[in-house]
Formats: sequence, structure tokens, C-alpha cells
Amino acid sequence: SSVHAYRAWPDDMVYGMCKAALLRMTRSMALDLSGRDINCNCIAPGYIDSRVLPPEQEHMRGGEGYDFPTDWVPARRAGVPADIANVVMFLCSPLGDYVNGECITVDGGLLTGGTPPVD
Repeated sequence: SSVHAYRAWPDDMVYGMCKAALLRMTRSMALDLSGRDINCNCIAPGYIDSRVLPPEQEHMRGGEGYDFPTDWVPARRAGVPADIANVVMFLCSPLGDYVNGECITVDGGLLTGGTPPVD
């Protein structure tokens, strides 16, 4: 899913609507698959620096060259793919066995701390 499932941005209706539908689909799948030892969850990333960088520039990920106003993120940094991967590893491990039908937001607190005002 995405943080766009939780907040409306200008010119974002179809994208946000589709992301919100993934939340509902996740819950339905968790219910429909109950009793089969299958968990169904989703992740709603915030702004993640997913640029394709050559290996020698990987140290720039989430920093130099990534234009995102981190003042609106309580973590005060941009997200990186490893932030999402860590949540996936949790959900796929025994630690996440009892998590089912949920959407985990990984946004550095963006939605909690507020988002930039709409112009």
C-alpha cells in the first residue's frame, strides 16, 4: 500500500483510492485464508529513496541528491529500501506469526507528525 491510503494529496484521487483498496484486500485475504496457516499483511511505505544508484554512489541513498523535505518526518531522514526490508523480515519471521490482516506504516512518522501543507 502507501501512506497515500491514509491522507489525500492534490491530484491523488485514483492513486490514493487504489492504495486504500489494498488495505481492504489485505484484510479480506487474511479472513479468507484463515485456518490455512497463511498470514496476509501489507506495508505502507512513506517516502523511500528508491533511486537506482551505481554501487559507488550507494552511500548517497536517503541523502545527497534526494529532494525530500525531512522537516515533516519526525525521524528527520528519508526512508531507504532497507527500512522496508526490515519490516518484511519481521513479518516473515516467527516474531510476526500473530500479525495478520494488518498494514504496517513505515514512514519515519510522516503521518504522525503531520504532512506538508497543501498549496
